[in-house]
Amino acid sequence: MRHSKALLVLCTISTVLAVACNRKGGGITGPSGTPDAQPVSVLSGRTGQPVPSLTGTAARIGQALHLQAPGFFALHTAYTGGPVLLWPADDGFLSAHHTRSLVYAGKDPGTLTRLPRGVTTVSLVPDAGIRAFPWALTRVRTAANTLSESHPTLDFAVDGGGFTVDLVVNVADEAFVRMPGAAAAAYVSSGDDGVITKAKVVFRTLQIQGFWYTEDNFETSVVHEVIHTTGLDHSQQEDPPGIMSANADSYGFHAPTEYERLIMKMQYERLPGTTLAGMAESDPGVSAKASEPKWHLVCIR
Repeated sequence: MRHSKALLVLCTISTVLAVACNRKGGGITGPSGTPDAQPVSVLSGRTGQPVPSLTGTAARIGQALHLQAPGFFALHTAYTGGPVLLWPADDGFLSAHHTRSLVYAGKDPGTLTRLPRGVTTVSLVPDAGIRAFPWALTRVRTAANTLSESHPTLDFAVDGGGFTVDLVVNVADEAFVRMPGAAAAAYVSSGDDGVITKAKVVFRTLQIQGFWYTEDNFETSVVHEVIHTTGLDHSQQEDPPGIMSANADSYGFHAPTEYERLIMKMQYERLPGTTLAGMAESDPGVSAKASEPKWHLVCIR
């Protein structure tokens, strides 16, 4: 999976270089020698094809862009060079409601939360309680492989490098005090800039008989909760069922659906702190101010 993600990056770089090579000196310049507007490739985030109504778009680096086309969320951003992807919405494949549920917690306006820019690897670190059960550790490793194969941007491994997600067994966790019948809980530490700085997943028990019932259920829970730690919420009854469903439907899936994978792809095309109001996304810019990160319980079930 790591090779395919590297290939995707190389293809993106090749696209940018191809555009640059068609401009003298790497950019169009006016009489004063200052950079002038250059063509902007506005592409569908689902197909990678140009958005027909926006093929004539041009902008200077740093210029505000206000992009709107049928079948997509509108996007307000500052042009930084290279292709710009529009987020499909009610285009006959992905509904605006599904995106709003998973990425914006169903809120309007809502704020996009994700791991810091530059993070490409996530390390799952099981505690001694999980390591004491070979079957559980094996299932965590399988879950990491599933996550790597499913996520378009992030690679996952057990005891690897990068951003750390702790996996803990603790029946006394406050989440289970609040909801005694719950099996797992996910926590993230983040500020109002939408950047996740720490994350952990807590399991009530590793008991199979009378609780998880099957090892598959535990593995699905690992995938579900770890996806929460990357910034996604639950989908709702109005949305297509998937591993991020809020109810027991999620246990019918072992990996994210095609809808969920597209949403994860677009989530990590956007800066942390991007807002969605109505049908318009607004980019906060790279200098968005952060409040002090605090721990948030983002899932208990």
